[in-house]
Amino acid sequence: MSHKMLAASLSLALGALASLPAEAIHLSTDGRGQVLIYPYYTVNGGNATLISVVNTTEEVKALRVRFREAMNGQEVWQFNLYLGPLDVWTGALTGASEALDPIHAAAAALQTSDRSCTVPQMPAEGQAFNNFEYAFNNDDGGPYEDSRTRAGYIEIIEMGRLTGEFAAAVTRTEAGLPANCQRLVDAWHPGTQGQANGVWVDHPDDGLLPPNGGLYGGAEIVDVANGTNLSYSAEAIDGFYMLSSGSLHDSPESWEQLNLGSARMSDDGTVSAYVIDDGELIRLDFDESMSDAPGLKAISAVLMREWVYNEFDSNPGFTTEWVLTFPTRGLHLRYPTRPDIGDDDREPFYVPYDYDIEIGEPYTYQAVDREAQVFMPVSNPLRPPQPGSRIVLSVTVLSLNPEDAYRSVWRYGNPPTVLLGAYDTFPVFSLGLVGTAQLGFERSRYQLQDRNGHIIYGLPVLGFSAIRATLEGGSGSALANFSVTHRHHMKTTVETADTP
Repeated sequence: MSHKMLAASLSLALGALASLPAEAIHLSTDGRGQVLIYPYYTVNGGNATLISVVNTTEEVKALRVRFREAMNGQEVWQFNLYLGPLDVWTGALTGASEALDPIHAAAAALQTSDRSCTVPQMPAEGQAFNNFEYAFNNDDGGPYEDSRTRAGYIEIIEMGRLTGEFAAAVTRTEAGLPANCQRLVDAWHPGTQGQANGVWVDHPDDGLLPPNGGLYGGAEIVDVANGTNLSYSAEAIDGFYMLSSGSLHDSPESWEQLNLGSARMSDDGTVSAYVIDDGELIRLDFDESMSDAPGLKAISAVLMREWVYNEFDSNPGFTTEWVLTFPTRGLHLRYPTRPDIGDDDREPFYVPYDYDIEIGEPYTYQAVDREAQVFMPVSNPLRPPQPGSRIVLSVTVLSLNPEDAYRSVWRYGNPPTVLLGAYDTFPVFSLGLVGTAQLGFERSRYQLQDRNGHIIYGLPVLGFSAIRATLEGGSGSALANFSVTHRHHMKTTVETADTP
């Protein structure tokens, strides 16, 4: 297919997607949605991460904000955020330097001076993340230290729209502050010593309408000492909740009851996804007759990619690191194995989290220079030493830096990568060149099938390439740093039931 034909097909598909009723989960065509996924945050290597979320509507939104650590996608903090009309919430993730002892470094902390309503309310000194979901009785086999909270990803889910007195409590007064945030805190307060429960404890839908989208957000990974700023937009997903009544409103104390698998759009339990394959718009349907996790399968289908493409530059003075985030991996792998039918609800993932570099999900990798000369064949995806080309974590950082090519220990045995401050990372190659690379997932292994016999290939992934140039000027001129991010380019492949 020619570039012009492909562009025309894609334009028609996007137009069709924009004009269809929002009756299925789909990637937003305008960057706004009901769900936002931020692929990476870090407070390692001298970095801080600034985040924002924007309500573009005239209605009051109830949102769940959740932070997940990078290794196994476990929650490290969450809260409910209530955004007034056209309101913006901002926060900063920070952490004391880990340079002297990266294993026992302090947890990441959320700092904010924003006055938007939250439950629980944010302490003035900031909120430290915790290890409750992967340590102690919840030990998942990985490291248990607080330092594990220092890198990860973020998800924001719209739970519904406030009305009546609750909407009035969130709406800002002439002084520029919400009228009464305490009213929302009281609504979630469990009764004690004879007092009644707050109204939302027993009736979380009271005063709420269904979600309707209109959110966007972004993040900036800032290294003040080196003068760099890596910014990206959150991935927006729409059509997550399409029932005509009710909401997803849930207590902030209910960890994991509301997550990316909570999509709802029909009374019979069917959850659908729209995807585009070479300009063709395809609908995939999942229901409870074939899976205990139809919502999770549908949102994974929206994010499924057989190939990931992006740029790199490893010339002298340049640094490139790729972020590959698998936001549904940890949720799929929490389902039990089912030997009678295979690991159906765990698919498209197979390998459980074991923090073992030898048993991750395999991928292939190829790089070419800007003259289309292949210098890293698919059959040899990593230069020595091992660990091999495998996805082990919910967020994998690939280092394309020449100085990282011969790392021999992959956790805390090396300094952090120079750009994102990643300790858990894989080296890819050491050639000092510039070009493009592609990473692929084996079609025969990674796939989802819907109830109509459609098969979508790959793994649910998103992320970006981060590049920094550090250029020394001549004649005593100042150091010049430049940084940029490129969102990954993806290839989705669907085999429809009527494919010959």
